[in-house]
Amino acid sequence: MPIERDHEKNAAVCIISLGCVKNTVDSEYLLGLVRSLGYQPVSSPELADIVIINTCTFIQAASEESISTILDAASLKEKGVIKKIIVTGCLSQRYSADLAEKLPEVDAFTGTGNPDLAAALIRGGGKRIQVGSPGSWIPSDISIREPSGPVSYLKIGDGCSRKCSFCIIPLLKGPAVSKRPEILLEEARILVEKGSREICLVAQDTADYGRDLGIKNGLVRLVDSMRSIPHLRWLRLLYVYPTSVNPDLVRLLQEGPPVVPYLDIPVQHADAGVLKKMRRGYGPETMYEVVETLRKNVQGITLRTTVLVGHPGEDDAAFENMMKFLNWARFERLGVFRFSPEEGTDAAGWTEPSRTSSYNRFRKIRSLGRRQQADANKRLRGRILEVLLEGPDHDAPYLMQARHAGQAPDVDGVTHLADAGDLEAGDIIRAEVEDTDDYDIIARRCK
Repeated sequence: MPIERDHEKNAAVCIISLGCVKNTVDSEYLLGLVRSLGYQPVSSPELADIVIINTCTFIQAASEESISTILDAASLKEKGVIKKIIVTGCLSQRYSADLAEKLPEVDAFTGTGNPDLAAALIRGGGKRIQVGSPGSWIPSDISIREPSGPVSYLKIGDGCSRKCSFCIIPLLKGPAVSKRPEILLEEARILVEKGSREICLVAQDTADYGRDLGIKNGLVRLVDSMRSIPHLRWLRLLYVYPTSVNPDLVRLLQEGPPVVPYLDIPVQHADAGVLKKMRRGYGPETMYEVVETLRKNVQGITLRTTVLVGHPGEDDAAFENMMKFLNWARFERLGVFRFSPEEGTDAAGWTEPSRTSSYNRFRKIRSLGRRQQADANKRLRGRILEVLLEGPDHDAPYLMQARHAGQAPDVDGVTHLADAGDLEAGDIIRAEVEDTDDYDIIARRCK
């Protein structure tokens, strides 16, 4: 039997966050809003009166996951376990009318422009569909967000003004909108005061930060302003557009703490013809130059990239050009996606390689990425590294889970730490690497 609760005074709310870490940030603010309204956050929809689903629709697989999650919640509502379902985020922004027709179980739909509207809808009332123009939400109260651990993502902006032929993001979120630098500086201070020791800067394109505000070289200036935040130990740059790797950015990485020697530069491809079709605005020679510059000038840098296989125009020769580049660049972290023809993008109507070819290329890149990460890990054996403790190890109850500076949260593997003793999450200590596998490393605390 469902648990009876006082829905007016202490309704339980579960927020399910899907997709990218930028969605995670919005969901953490939404959690704070829910708590500020007097509702009880819970971690499972089975324990909730109200479920809010923050959806993703970046590619077909993300849309399918979002729909499946909504259907699961609808099933719980049909059984009387939950009372209300609110759907927000990118899938709702894109398909709210269709979803509303096909999913009568959902009580309300909001889009990407204003997540705090979902919190207001908990109380009921208003239109069922409240999806406006694509927009990037900037919270009015930055103090309500509570970090879930010693690492926090700081969304410095949202939306994208680039015109990549395959990408749906500009249609979902509109052009790039940056948060004011003084707001971000205060937000970072608040997160650190609440226990964060690492902050990862994220946006659709972090290197574009400040352009809409008229700030030249905005990302570099923002990072420089954050260096003085007390107790901020690590500052990580994610999603930097390749052509934005300039001398000032290299200087940031050279100068060290709190900036870690790590850069995420999604190259997408390395064939001239495919890059032109993708409308990336650069050719393969740029990519070779960027990687060479970073390797030469930033000691011990870890490079992450993401590539896209199966894009229209990618024949066998184009794919081999990408493989040649990836084998040369030897990215320590390499992610890969298959092309997904997204409605509304220019590339959706173009002829693409066969699904078999696309899948085989995907497997080759994934295998290469696994080998390169394994090799990078092996080179760490016997070295002493600083590691940030995250909490109890999920795989080994007698170990602590940690990360070194070359491991970004959620995507790069972890460090399994022995002899943690009385250490706590958020501590940064020195540890010697004893062993490694394809993804993770095993280290022991230095005495």
